[in-house]
Amino acid sequence: MLFVEPMNEEFKLISAMFKWKFCAQKNILFVFAENDFQDFVLVFNNEIKCKKVYDLIHQKRENDAITNGELYQGILSPMLNQIIENKLSNAVISELLLKWIYALNGQNKEEYIQMMKDANIYSIIFPNGENVRENHMNDETNIQRQRKRKFSKIEASGNCDGESLCSDKRTCRNGIPEGTLVIFDSKDKSMIYEYFYSTSHEIFVCSNCGKKNRHITAKIHVDEKNGEKFIELSKNEHICEPKKDEFPARIINHSNFMIVDRENETNPAKAIVFTSKEKELCYELHYFSSRNLFECFECKKLKKCVSVKLYTKENGEKYLLKLKNDHICEPKKYEKAKIVPKSMFELYQNRKGAANKKLVVFSSEKKDLIYEYSSNANSYRCLECTRLNKYVAAKLMGEFDEKYLELSKTEHICKPKKYNPKNFKK
Repeated sequence: MLFVEPMNEEFKLISAMFKWKFCAQKNILFVFAENDFQDFVLVFNNEIKCKKVYDLIHQKRENDAITNGELYQGILSPMLNQIIENKLSNAVISELLLKWIYALNGQNKEEYIQMMKDANIYSIIFPNGENVRENHMNDETNIQRQRKRKFSKIEASGNCDGESLCSDKRTCRNGIPEGTLVIFDSKDKSMIYEYFYSTSHEIFVCSNCGKKNRHITAKIHVDEKNGEKFIELSKNEHICEPKKDEFPARIINHSNFMIVDRENETNPAKAIVFTSKEKELCYELHYFSSRNLFECFECKKLKKCVSVKLYTKENGEKYLLKLKNDHICEPKKYEKAKIVPKSMFELYQNRKGAANKKLVVFSSEKKDLIYEYSSNANSYRCLECTRLNKYVAAKLMGEFDEKYLELSKTEHICKPKKYNPKNFKK
């Protein structure tokens, strides 16, 4: 077992089993665990120390065969997405990764850069091209020296004319909230120009023009007097062609899916995505907290990565965003959850006097025996089953007098106990 003990007591001890996969490139040791959420990297002061640790791990077994593609998809891509989402708070990680990439040999470096370009994040990570110093400087002066800007109002719908622009702020392909600004083509509203947000410059940049060494930018402003939003565009015209707007097809509306809490300590939460409005067939996608997304296990078994992310619209409505690929597995029959009506349960205070934190579910119409639940995050958990290492949950649904319970599929292994109302307080 490999143990990594942090000097800062705020961080926990990290461990890795020797049967896991390890890959060393320059001064970074990449650790691939049995579960994706356990993957991590170790950054050493120099390449020599990194190689010593790697050689000690592999002294009694063969080296692990890990391709650059596997390394990028498994570890680098999630890290880069986090950097893009908040470059300021991840500045140290960003600098370490950039220095590491520049130190690689020509072939490895070119492969990783090409993968970033394929994922449309290269121009965000390297807004000033492949220059370490410029990518870590605040380029306000360079931005101010650019051409005069033109300003246009933002119209959030497809009906725009004159000086207005039809636009939309969206999550980008990598699942970064509000990572993309879309401006619709004035001649064809089904065609768009995509601008990706550069955190370091606080502007949106047209990535396709950037690939052709053309700097096209957009910045959103708000009029302090009336709160109206408008866009500040650079003077340069696009040299890239507008692309088909595929975003609407990637949206799964709230009526077509449901999020189910995990049924026990080992099974994660799930997204149930229905294939039709009848809700007879569905796909199950399991939640990975390390990447904050849901992934289809059945497609993964077939060597296909199918995943979605959960987002909230400005009006509070939830939706899922398809990240990439369509399902190649077969949908399964949807088994409806067990429903308990309002007449068959009661809500009480917990020991601290907090209201609605204790749930009592009657086992029959006689109401003489009960199962007792305690509040756990956004659901309730059976106390006795929990003591027996079984996770039996109930979720409170509906509003006011129309409230009801939705029970997990897991059956109780505990025995119901006698109900005495005097033991509970409303």
